[in-house]
Amino acid sequence: MSIVLKLEVLLTKLNVMKKKVLFSVVFALMGLMGMAQDLKDLYPAGAEAVITPLPFDCAKGTPYSNPVPIDGAKVKGLPFYSYRDLNGTLKNTNEESFASVFRHFRLPQGEGLEIVVVAIERDEYMRYVMLAFKNGSLTDCLEAGFCSNDDIAMKQWRINEKGCIQISSLKLDDVAQQVLFKDDFGAVKAYRLDEIYEVDAEGKFKRFDKVEYDSREYTKEESMDKDRNIWSL
Repeated sequence: MSIVLKLEVLLTKLNVMKKKVLFSVVFALMGLMGMAQDLKDLYPAGAEAVITPLPFDCAKGTPYSNPVPIDGAKVKGLPFYSYRDLNGTLKNTNEESFASVFRHFRLPQGEGLEIVVVAIERDEYMRYVMLAFKNGSLTDCLEAGFCSNDDIAMKQWRINEKGCIQISSLKLDDVAQQVLFKDDFGAVKAYRLDEIYEVDAEGKFKRFDKVEYDSREYTKEESMDKDRNIWSL
């Protein structure tokens, strides 16, 4: 193959890659545009936002402060679904009508930054999604937790007094393994992962630290202990 032909092939590949990147950016923007754009979209007319003070740990069994059902018609495009499995791969979709405001925080750094945590709860499954707002407009979202209603938690969250978010997860060693919450699995081999996030001045979640712990076996009985949260395992 001549040098000229090789260059033509290379340029063609680069053009294809550029188009793919452009399409990815366009689709991401379309997804954000399809989301609820304003904080008021989460609350029905006349509903009062109850602000939870910091720090706050979402430990097992933490109740709603003032549950506010969200109008599913106003939140199309937001990632409101739950999981049936420990790996968080088998989604229960189309669950907008099962979403409620779980907690509402105002961040201490000011600048109009707020976090609303939405709980998607259906049957025996539950998932938490954090929505970041700046001056009332949606700026970002982040999966913060998921569990079953018998207290098997695979991801949990807490926020300190400075507004830093810790998300602690149990990750199965075998990413292809499918273990349902309802299975009698005895024990699974997993490792704990702690990720630390902050919300920047633009209202975006930014991860600035993570800690990965050694893998070990976690029994189902241990996972169901209501007094043992992931960050203490």
